[in-house]
Amino acid sequence: MNDHITIAGNRCASSERNRKISGPDNLITSLHMRGEFLSILRYTGLAVFLCIFGCVFFCQNANAREFEEITRIRTEKKAYRQISRAYSSGNFDTAFISGDANVRKAVRYAGRHAQNGIWLVTKGASFRWSDDPEGESVKGYFVEPYFTSYRSAVYKIGAANKKADAVAKSIKKRYKSDLDRIKAAHDYLCENIFYYEDEYSKDIVRTSYGALINGRAVCVGYAEAFDLLMEKLEIPCIIVSGSARTRSGTEGHAWNAVLYKGKMRYVDVTWDDKGGFADYTYFLKDEAFFKTNHIWKKKNYPMKYLKWA
Repeated sequence: MNDHITIAGNRCASSERNRKISGPDNLITSLHMRGEFLSILRYTGLAVFLCIFGCVFFCQNANAREFEEITRIRTEKKAYRQISRAYSSGNFDTAFISGDANVRKAVRYAGRHAQNGIWLVTKGASFRWSDDPEGESVKGYFVEPYFTSYRSAVYKIGAANKKADAVAKSIKKRYKSDLDRIKAAHDYLCENIFYYEDEYSKDIVRTSYGALINGRAVCVGYAEAFDLLMEKLEIPCIIVSGSARTRSGTEGHAWNAVLYKGKMRYVDVTWDDKGGFADYTYFLKDEAFFKTNHIWKKKNYPMKYLKWA
């Protein structure tokens, strides 16, 4: 009996000891499992980070390769012409890259001198790629719609070009000299456009579409239409933006510069439109004459850009 009790007591004591010993063991086991869990979290986090980094790196390299496949332009003349043609034709496939500062300047000026500036914009994105950390920094340029839908811009620019093609074809058939062709385009616009501006159509009247299709325009629309006709007639021309002095004060204005006999000459079709017939007060005049009532920054319109137009 006593042995039994002793044994039982020993068993109880042994169980108690086991319980006392098992407490620290469980704690150690718990901590070990928690450590493993934290390690898993750390490795999982690292794996996620590496995946994200890899995706970003891959996308950047993909973009770099994508841009590498685009034409690289190294001369401002080519850049100026490409952007000018993109604006006049509404070519949204126009894209190129360059690291040249002069090219960047040419792109900026092309947007100022060209038509359809109300509907189109040139955008750029700077980036760098190379095995060399000091690799060349380049910029990608592309043309896209501005404050309008792609479909609307394509339709309106296409309609204006189609009309300009028809007018230019007729002029080419009738006249052979640059002087006669410039005069014919000038007269056509004076006879077929009504100067018009209201709140509803304030954007359309500022375009060649408003001038050639609707027959209504303000000064910018006249200038864009004349510029488009000159392009079709293969006569270098750009749009000049500035201001003009009138009896009521100074106000924003636009006109054209044309390359005629190797010299820059100015044409203001808006002011030559006398209500359905053409006047020639502001037809192919020199800088000195225009400066009497036209104001512009000549440095923004260098001769080389006019020759490239």
